[in-house]
Amino acid sequence: WSSTRVTGRDAIETPLRLDQARAARDGISRMLYGRLFEWLIQRMNERLQLGVGDDVGTRPVIAGEAPLWTPDGGNDRLLGILDISGFESFQVNSLEQLLINLSNEQLQLQFNEAVFKSEIEDCVKEGVELGQTISYADNSDCVVLLDGRGGILDMLDEEIAVPKATDLTFANKVLRAQGRHQRLITPKFYGAAVFGIQHYAATVNYTCDGFLEKNADRLPSDTVADVLLASEMSVLRQVGQCLQEQANSASASGPGAKSKAKSATSRFRTSLRALMGKIGAADTHYVRCIKPNLENVPEEFAAPMVHEQLRYSGVLEAVRIRQQGFSSRIRFKEFLLRYRCVQLLSPSPEPHRPAAEGDEAAARELLTCLQKNVDVAADSGEMVVGKTKVFLKERVVAALEAARARAYLLAVLHGQRLLRGARVRRMLRPVKPLLQNVYSWLIQFCPAKAGAAFLERLQTLGQAEQELLNLTCCLQQVAGTPVGLPIGILQRAAAAHRRLMEEVTALQRLRHLETSIEPEAISAALTAATALALP
Repeated sequence: WSSTRVTGRDAIETPLRLDQARAARDGISRMLYGRLFEWLIQRMNERLQLGVGDDVGTRPVIAGEAPLWTPDGGNDRLLGILDISGFESFQVNSLEQLLINLSNEQLQLQFNEAVFKSEIEDCVKEGVELGQTISYADNSDCVVLLDGRGGILDMLDEEIAVPKATDLTFANKVLRAQGRHQRLITPKFYGAAVFGIQHYAATVNYTCDGFLEKNADRLPSDTVADVLLASEMSVLRQVGQCLQEQANSASASGPGAKSKAKSATSRFRTSLRALMGKIGAADTHYVRCIKPNLENVPEEFAAPMVHEQLRYSGVLEAVRIRQQGFSSRIRFKEFLLRYRCVQLLSPSPEPHRPAAEGDEAAARELLTCLQKNVDVAADSGEMVVGKTKVFLKERVVAALEAARARAYLLAVLHGQRLLRGARVRRMLRPVKPLLQNVYSWLIQFCPAKAGAAFLERLQTLGQAEQELLNLTCCLQQVAGTPVGLPIGILQRAAAAHRRLMEEVTALQRLRHLETSIEPEAISAALTAATALALP
């Protein structure tokens, strides 16, 4: 590989050294990867915007050009999913890790502004005093250090235009200009192109070797466009055409025109700012994905690894802020509709009345009742009424949800009691006449004195047999009902049935004595009759 330098009308071609050729190869690879990635995104956006039967263009994206499709360009509905790489900290961290961590810093800053600051502003707007100062790790100074005016990336862009600049001169420039910044970690010994940044998640030491080469977004050789135009792949030919058009436009601007060269970091920062603008204008929802182990196996939980991810992603900080402030903020109407049922736990629940949209009086009245049920002091500051919302802390929310569950349980049990009672009454409806017949029989034929015989009222054996048959039929009908009846009247009827059957059996045996000459049978019959006190 060689480089060509034009001096006047002469072109001097100089072969590259081995390290220069490798650097040119890596630069072309990075350029191709970036351009092809942009081309793929452009094709996807165009395809999403087309109707049936339309065709998409095949022209790749040129750096600096406005895209053909934007979320707010004629499309009022957009669902975007941002899958970002996590915070990176390795043994050796280069420019790639710095840019990735910058994107994470920007997203964390947006998360802070969207969640933490908005919560504090909401309390101020509602006239609610926080009671204690809520603090959170504000990383805006770290973002300014990296991406602000005169920051580290600005100095990196300036350094690539300085003749004979090296990675070491860049690192020394950063340490001189930002050495007193609280986020910048200076090395113990000078002479190495190294500096550290105290990010929101952890401190990362960056090795500046290769920073200038990676940041210089220029072609390794003037013949790269010609090489791509001669490729057999249509996509590479399109990329080569775009490069040639850029070179022609730059030469057409004239020798007196000054244009600031685009760098890899400037393109990344421009794209990142556009992304943050879209996120700031959207209704964001956050999903934190946690990897449980390095082996990618189920049911394995590496606690140190998970703790590190939770800390790096800002989840622990978010939980801490939630614990300090009011974790639940419910409008009056929703508060009344959700927790009014807790009044059922009171000894004498007050009657319910419909909830209006801004019924502050009803919310305060319910809050007074709830403080008794969830054991929260009125002046504890854990349940506060604002102008339009009720502010609750985490402990109170847990207690209210537990009380709500108990109230629902009581309501369910009360409903079950009523339902079961109605079902039993409906099943007993046909049994009532039978029980009335049994009760009438017992009143009519049971002896007045305990232990006395039924024959005191039933004068003949035939009448006793007939009444025994009637009682047996009644008990059989009651026994055939689909519900068991452990009722005292049935127990009395069963005892009366047994006694009457014994008396009838004894009288039948005495009647058989008229024709019997067996002494043993006569003795047994007389003994049974005597035991039953038959008249």
